[in-house]
Parts: sequence; C-alpha cells; structure tokens
Amino acid sequence: MMNIDAVRVKTFESTESQAAADALNNFLDLCEDQEIEVREIESHVLPGATPAYCYSVKYDKYTAEEKKDYALQRLQVHYQEAMKEYNL
Repeated sequence: MMNIDAVRVKTFESTESQAAADALNNFLDLCEDQEIEVREIESHVLPGATPAYCYSVKYDKYTAEEKKDYALQRLQVHYQEAMKEYNL
C-alpha cells in the first residue's frame, strides 16, 4: 500500500550563496514541472573558515498524477468489493 503523505528531503550546499540558490531554483522548477508539492524550505549557513550555504527542501514523494492514479485505483477496489457484497 502506498503512503501518499510520504515526503522526501533534498539538500543543496555550496560555498557560494548564488550557486546554492541556483541549484534550489532549478529543483523548484523541476518540482513545478512534475507537479510535486513542496512542503517546506529551510536555509542556513554552516560556519567555518569557508561558510557553506545550505537549503533543505521537504517535498512530496509522489507527483500529483501518481496520487490521482492511486486514488482512482482505491476507488475501483472499493467499487468491486461493494459489487461482490451485493451480488451485482
């Protein structure tokens, strides 16, 4: 059984803030193209001699289309079970 509420996390890290931001924006564009919902974006800087700029993106594991297909399959299963139960 598929957990349609499952999430994934992707992290982008670079010593240059613009490179990290560009990688984040590219990923967000990809999510938009594939209809993947982004749930949360966090940013932070890791201190050190050379600071690292980081973004963490929490996003849905499944695309909107995959969720729709799964919901349709579940409806079909329930419909078939109801038909059997009532001998139709």
